[in-house]
Amino acid sequence: MTFAKPLVLCGALLMAGVALAQDRQQPRAPAKAPEHKSLIVETLYPYAVREYNPPLVITTDVSKPAMAFDHPERTLASYFSAMTRGSYADFLSCWTADSAAQFEQIGKKLNRSAAQWEAIWAKKFSGRRIVATHWINYGRYVLVNYRVEPAVAGETDDEPLAVLKEESPGVWKLTQALRADALPQHWKTPGNRVRLPADPLFDR
Repeated sequence: MTFAKPLVLCGALLMAGVALAQDRQQPRAPAKAPEHKSLIVETLYPYAVREYNPPLVITTDVSKPAMAFDHPERTLASYFSAMTRGSYADFLSCWTADSAAQFEQIGKKLNRSAAQWEAIWAKKFSGRRIVATHWINYGRYVLVNYRVEPAVAGETDDEPLAVLKEESPGVWKLTQALRADALPQHWKTPGNRVRLPADPLFDR
């Protein structure tokens, strides 16, 4: 699963876009020329990053009876093993109940069957290593940055984040709860500072 990437705008580009959006409507009564301003509201996202040293190779040969969710790393092993084995049901069991339901809704919208998902996973993960590079503590969540090592030398691949939370005491499951959160997209941003336009600037 992937997270939707929020729009990031900086400096002059941000100001130009805001000015255009806010100039669509004008007063009918006499008024002075507009003064374009920006209110900056800082929201802090404290988090702690640990780099795996060496990078952690995630096991992908966990059988269904051996699947466990008592630690985020074991949950990820179960998750990637389910996809490697081509088991849609086991894949869903790695997610929180609400996230599993969201995934099924996405499948319906895409008109994609369980067998089609399994075929996609087979192509993506068969014969490849999954390597965790960073562990991130973020409030009640644990985020694990990982990469799927390419099958062919020279190929590049994205490094997504797996987001996990404790669904019940001692049970860690993957979640989509942070899909609109800024930190999963920007935790590696140089300087740890990004500017995002406010929601009212977008047409809904």
